[in-house]
Amino acid sequence: MNTQCIGLSEDPGISPTLPSRFRRLSDGVLEQRPRSDIGAAGRHLLRNEAMTLARLAGWLAPKLVEFVDGQNMVLRRQFVAGPTLSDVDRSLWSPLLADFAGNLAGVHERGLVHGDLRPENLIVTGDGLIAIDWEHALTIGADIASRSARAATPGYSHPRLIWGRGQVDEDLDRFSIYQMLGGENPLLEDAEPVMF
Repeated sequence: MNTQCIGLSEDPGISPTLPSRFRRLSDGVLEQRPRSDIGAAGRHLLRNEAMTLARLAGWLAPKLVEFVDGQNMVLRRQFVAGPTLSDVDRSLWSPLLADFAGNLAGVHERGLVHGDLRPENLIVTGDGLIAIDWEHALTIGADIASRSARAATPGYSHPRLIWGRGQVDEDLDRFSIYQMLGGENPLLEDAEPVMF
């Protein structure tokens, strides 16, 4: 079941829905609960997203409002209004991604990579792109295989993420941006993220 999100976009072609584990609160906050379809990994992923958002403090990411750990785990973060990159004209992608790539160095300087950059995880705002879905963020220098759950999106994820081998570095995000700048790829039409 999806919850309607009024005001996501004025464009009727953009879906104003969120998965049922999300709830938009009236004060510009998005409430998020753990994924229930993947068991304990869902709680781990939400905890990872909360720690990552706290570390980024709004740098190319929504601001963390509150995280409540425990049996009734919930994350509350800034709701970022706007279409996803996949919803805007492709001619806008190059300048938006170039600006985003330059700013992404600030995330990498904080020792993190997003790990699942794709058009659906980038919100277009008046100030540029904001990345969402930080639950799969990785620490630079870590072993990719050490993650209990990884996301890999065919056509966007670095091969090391897909294989689950190697070290985490900035190239994981750079590869995804490069792939987005590469233009249309007919193999991606129905690509879904892959959970390991």
